[in-house]
Amino acid sequence: AARWLVEAKNPVFVVGPEVAEDEAEKDILALAEKLSVPVTDTEDDLYANFPTDHPLYWGQMRALRYPRQVDLMIAFGEGFKRRTPQPGVTTVHVSHDPQILGRVYPFDLTVASNVRLAIRDLSDAVDSLLTRDRISRMRPDRLPPATAYTTQLKASSDIALKAFFDRSPLSW
Repeated sequence: AARWLVEAKNPVFVVGPEVAEDEAEKDILALAEKLSVPVTDTEDDLYANFPTDHPLYWGQMRALRYPRQVDLMIAFGEGFKRRTPQPGVTTVHVSHDPQILGRVYPFDLTVASNVRLAIRDLSDAVDSLLTRDRISRMRPDRLPPATAYTTQLKASSDIALKAFFDRSPLSW
C-alpha cells in the first residue's frame, strides 16, 4: 500500500466512522498533509473524521466529480454500503471489522487492523521508501490541484447558499 501511495499521481483517501472510533483523526490528517492527498468522507457520517474546512477536504464521496482520474483510493474505516470506487482504480480497504472487508467491492488489498495503527504503519512505510526531500517534492504536484478543486467546491457551495438565503419560510 505504501509503494502504491508513493507511486500514485492522483490518490484519494476515503474516511469512514472507524477513523473516529479508533481515535485516528490526527493520524489521518498528518498522513494526508504529509503527502498532499485529498480526503473525502462517506455520506451521512456523524463523526468528525477529517476537518471539513481543510484545503484537502473534498466533501462527501457521493457528491463528487473528481477533477482528474483517481489512480489510488485508500479507504480507512469505511464500509462502502452505498457507493463503490471508480472502475480501474487500485483500491485498499482498511477496517477493524473483518466482516466488511471486501463484502461489497473486491479491493486490491484489504487490511484488518485498528485504523489508527494501520495509518501509522502506512506513514512509517512511506517514510522508509522516501526521503524528506522527495516527500517535499511531491507536494507541488499534488497540493495545488487538490486545493484548487476545494476552492471550486467552496465557491459552488457559497453560491448555492446565497440562492436560498432570503427565502421565507426557511428551506431545509
